Amino acid sequence: MKKDIKLYNILFPIWLLWLFPSFWIIIVPINLTIEVLVQYFSYKKLGVKDIKGNINASFLRVFLLGIVSDALASLFLFLLVMTNSLIPTTGSLRIFAEKVYTGLMMNPFTNITSLLLIIIAIAISTLVSYKLFIRYAFDKANLDDEEIKYMSRKLAIFSAPYFMLIPTLALFAI
Repeated sequence: MKKDIKLYNILFPIWLLWLFPSFWIIIVPINLTIEVLVQYFSYKKLGVKDIKGNINASFLRVFLLGIVSDALASLFLFLLVMTNSLIPTTGSLRIFAEKVYTGLMMNPFTNITSLLLIIIAIAISTLVSYKLFIRYAFDKANLDDEEIKYMSRKLAIFSAPYFMLIPTLALFAI
């Protein structure tokens, strides 16, 4: 019996940046801009006096830790898709799984299961980035523990990988 194997790459930023290297020129500055703006307005709300110094002390760590947390969310989705080979090749479970996998890879809005799995991946990234930011991002910033938690929370929420919700099919139209 021949087993059909379909390989898809759902790591949006990685394959997109590999296929279209010029997107690096767009994505990196946008990501850095969002993170710097979130830091700026959060520091301002906290009443921190040396905003520029605190941003300079933390922005590179925030950027790199954000990439790590986004990669973990992508890994979660990748592992889900890899379970495709564990499902029997026929039957209603296979039909359901194919719809879920197709939704994960092409358009999460095609079914509720795919959408929920993408939302879980975004939540994983947000939680991981929050924990990483608390632990590592603000070591050199002049902040107390409550301010670090506040900054970490804002950055985790505003820099979450919401791009995972963008249907891949929409990107082919570009």
